[in-house]
Amino acid sequence: MAINSPLPYYPTAEAAKVKEADIFFYGNINLLLRVPNPDQPKKLETLVSISVERKLMIGDRMRKVQVGIPTLSTDGKQLTKDQAEVLFMQTGSHLGIFADTKTATKYLIKLSEASGYVQKTILASERAGVNEEGLSSFDFVPFPFLTYQSGLDPAGKLAKATVVQPKRLGELISIPEVPPTSQAAISIADRLTSISVSYDIGATTEVSLKFVDKDFYLMESNYFVTRRVIKYRGREYEVGVVEVESESGIPVLNVKLRSRAVQRMKREKTAKNLQATNGYELAKKSAAAFGLSFYGQQKSEKPQTVVQAQTKDNDDSLWDVLTRTASDANFVCFEMDGTLIYASERNLMGKFGAYSFGVENGEPFTKIGYKGSGNTQNFIPLCYVPPYMLADLKVKNSDIPDCIEMFRLIENPSFRHSDNDVFEADGSCSIARPNGCLLRPGHTVLVGPYPTFFSGLYLVNSVSFNEGENTPVEVNFKSPQRTEKDKKNKPLVGIRPGTRSFARFKEQS
Repeated sequence: MAINSPLPYYPTAEAAKVKEADIFFYGNINLLLRVPNPDQPKKLETLVSISVERKLMIGDRMRKVQVGIPTLSTDGKQLTKDQAEVLFMQTGSHLGIFADTKTATKYLIKLSEASGYVQKTILASERAGVNEEGLSSFDFVPFPFLTYQSGLDPAGKLAKATVVQPKRLGELISIPEVPPTSQAAISIADRLTSISVSYDIGATTEVSLKFVDKDFYLMESNYFVTRRVIKYRGREYEVGVVEVESESGIPVLNVKLRSRAVQRMKREKTAKNLQATNGYELAKKSAAAFGLSFYGQQKSEKPQTVVQAQTKDNDDSLWDVLTRTASDANFVCFEMDGTLIYASERNLMGKFGAYSFGVENGEPFTKIGYKGSGNTQNFIPLCYVPPYMLADLKVKNSDIPDCIEMFRLIENPSFRHSDNDVFEADGSCSIARPNGCLLRPGHTVLVGPYPTFFSGLYLVNSVSFNEGENTPVEVNFKSPQRTEKDKKNKPLVGIRPGTRSFARFKEQS
């Protein structure tokens, strides 16, 4: 059964005479915003579409699905099949996601008829009012994606993934004191225009909200004040920053949310009940005290001293002590999706990622989260194949496994490498939705297969995306930090930055 509801003038499953269970998602392209072909302004085009096979996260696993995409752009221009596929990968815009080709074909034929009706009888009278009364770009979240706990829950079991698919941006956030069906909650949702999410291995997770508050309702009502608890996709954050500015004379309210657990640790100055002899013990006790799961590394090449002092010149918080001891040990300390992580970057390699690939009931799937260090496939493949090579790879049955299509790069990644250390490199990439939204700092990714010099394993250090937009997910990655002992070892001639190639992955998977 489809998770979302059909947009205006989209046929239902019943109207298209297909099974509701075979429609995973109705389309997210607004038929009321399409315009005639500029080259043939008097010709009314129906919606010409095709279906393409993709692997997308449906429920808690990857499925092979048929995605309906238009071969006419929203401004009426004719697209080739390749152009249509590229547009889908870049924007996530589609006409529906279906279980099989037969369902997709029957539904898309009915949708084409509906589009013709809209063009001929609706747009002439309604187009002028679309901007005021129709759907806006932020009314609907274009793609669903999983939220998950990246680590072990307090009982020591792997946390199960859950699907979250609100229709509007306003449903992604909530204020515990404000009932979700109240007029206040509706007013807050109506004023919310964007949600930007930033995850970083060296900084607190930050969720930025933007409200158009032309009547000063939100500011006068004090819904967003510092330290107030706000839930974003079910997790607790605190208001950290509140800013007011003017855009074209209209008041705009910018609110930055930060992880509540970390903000509480930053205010904790005594922590008398959390005494420990080293950073690992302190981090583990802190995670338990503040309701977080925990992953940590016990041993360090450098001794750690845990000192919490409050003097005239030193007013350390619990978070200050944790990050300082981590730095002294060449570790990183950060909170991610309800898990406190305290370990070296090299230790994290292979600990967080896609811990299980396989085929179930004839369909490929992947699971993302934490798995013990003994697993050899604990990483997420990020694949970029130049368009001119795509057909050739399919014909030759390349050594690139099918599962890498689950996290497809939409363009060639950027890399940087210095001759100061042939083992170190960093880079960035853009990943198609919805699966790119699953990535988090601390995940291990296998980047490639082109260019081969940089192909290999890296550690994700930041992820950012905007909710409710069709823009790709931006990801930065790096090779793990090396210790002084590592640096003394002379590198082998010709070694490239990545430490594991796609060919080697194919052999061992």
